[in-house]
Amino acid sequence: MKVLLMDVGSTFVKYAVCDDISGEYVLSDKIPFPKPLDEEAFTVDRAEIETVVKAVMAVALENKCQKIFASVQMHGFLLRYKSGEISEYFSWRSGGGDLESRELLDIDFASRGTKLKPNLPIAKLYKNREELDGVEFFTLGSYIAYLLTGNNATHKTDACASGFYTVDGKTDSKTIPGIILPEFMDEVEPCGRYCGMQIYAPVGDHASSVYGSDIGEDTYLFNIGTTSQIAFVGEGNPPSDMWECRPYFESGKTLFTLGNLFYGLYKDTDKYCAEAAKIINSLPKRARILVGGGGASDIMEKLGACVDMPCTSVGCSIGLEGLAKLSKRKKISVGIMLSEVPFANMPLIMKNSGLDFMIVDNEHGAFDYTFLSKLFTVSRLAYFRTVVRIPDNTRAWITKCVDAGADGFLLPMTNRAEDIKKVVEYAKYAPVGKRGISTMRAHTLYAPPALCDYMPLANERIKVYAQIETVSGVENIEEILAIDGVDGVFIGPNDLSCDMGCIGDNGPILAAIDKVSNAAKKANKPFGIITTTKALIDKALACGASMISYGSELNMLKNECNKIKRTLK
Repeated sequence: MKVLLMDVGSTFVKYAVCDDISGEYVLSDKIPFPKPLDEEAFTVDRAEIETVVKAVMAVALENKCQKIFASVQMHGFLLRYKSGEISEYFSWRSGGGDLESRELLDIDFASRGTKLKPNLPIAKLYKNREELDGVEFFTLGSYIAYLLTGNNATHKTDACASGFYTVDGKTDSKTIPGIILPEFMDEVEPCGRYCGMQIYAPVGDHASSVYGSDIGEDTYLFNIGTTSQIAFVGEGNPPSDMWECRPYFESGKTLFTLGNLFYGLYKDTDKYCAEAAKIINSLPKRARILVGGGGASDIMEKLGACVDMPCTSVGCSIGLEGLAKLSKRKKISVGIMLSEVPFANMPLIMKNSGLDFMIVDNEHGAFDYTFLSKLFTVSRLAYFRTVVRIPDNTRAWITKCVDAGADGFLLPMTNRAEDIKKVVEYAKYAPVGKRGISTMRAHTLYAPPALCDYMPLANERIKVYAQIETVSGVENIEEILAIDGVDGVFIGPNDLSCDMGCIGDNGPILAAIDKVSNAAKKANKPFGIITTTKALIDKALACGASMISYGSELNMLKNECNKIKRTLK
């Protein structure tokens, strides 16, 4: 499978087409990033940025790429005003942020992965806060995602550079009341599609470069571009207040950064290296310094003579290398079944516990529409995925649930392609399905956009899954997955073992997992499993499963009650 990698820097937009398994580049090139319209304000023509992005997308389409990963320069932003007009791009290179107002000084920016500084967007916008009610804010990353998918969304490594988010995703729209912020994505996962290609949440360029440098636990990275940063990856607190504690890709790890130290390379590289060495030589000693980025080759030899730690070159394309590594990461989504407890705020508990999705069981469960409508609204507002397991493929429940805001449907006992076709027909708009149109509903949060824009976005958001739990379903799996609008499958091993006559014997189920997983890979669609049996989970993961539904809220309640009983006795 071909993947396009795009590293949007301040001077160049580097891009490469690579194989996401081998990591080998098919091609690699760069395009100049548009120059500022104003050398003081550092605003950049938005239309020129769009032209560059679309030129890179043309390369992706020409090479038949299926996935797009991007890293972007941080701290810059755009605004969409109430009139619908979108501003030019305010580059990270501009300053002017408010550094004196008490409300800003009282914010713990360390918990937001940044510092109060002149180019921090929340500080730059603070002076005009009374004019920003209802105005939509975009990072450069979230604007590129919006341009391609219609979704204003970005990864935490980019989002936190705005100053509006804590590293765990809590937003601050109170400091600037009424401002509309991008969706914060904790994982590097798809946020939409462009011409059939999956667009993954853009990441911060510095985090991507560090990730691509193969930095070790006893290593600094000196990343040299339009600006320069020194970084290391670790745990706990920073060595001093000099460092910013930025979010990173690895669980439990923090990216510690000294940023904006040197703006661009001096024409006199001797002077540049001398200035850099003052900072580097004042740091606690580490085993080595990795030197990378666009300016690395110009200063490598002279820098090595100035600093008292060994220097090793890691090249100028570490941003692309970081994206290549991200493209090969396997994300496992973990969720549970909601079986009987009608608690509408359950999505908040699930999300804050680190789960990724919930399947509401309306096959065996007995949830009514009034409860479901509340549950879906909480899920939408919490950016938590809630899928309904429906009792059958008839229109009534599907229409009501999709208009109330459900994120998708799971059809049990999917035996043939014809079974799941009906779900697609009722859940998705034309041209994929025949969903009825009523947009002043909860699924748009009562703010319907233009129908021509909304319909493809809704079709992307609403997922339709087949539950494979019969011999017929396994035998017909390729035909089921071939249906346009079927987004993936879940294996239901309990009913499958009953239909196979092998209850208590996992052997036939393991063979079925092989068959389903091979078909899913061939169709380029995800598959998952609904079970708590470790041997089946291990087999599914080994076969490439990306979704695990583990037990239910009833299991959790019972297990916790047993734990309390054991503890107190």
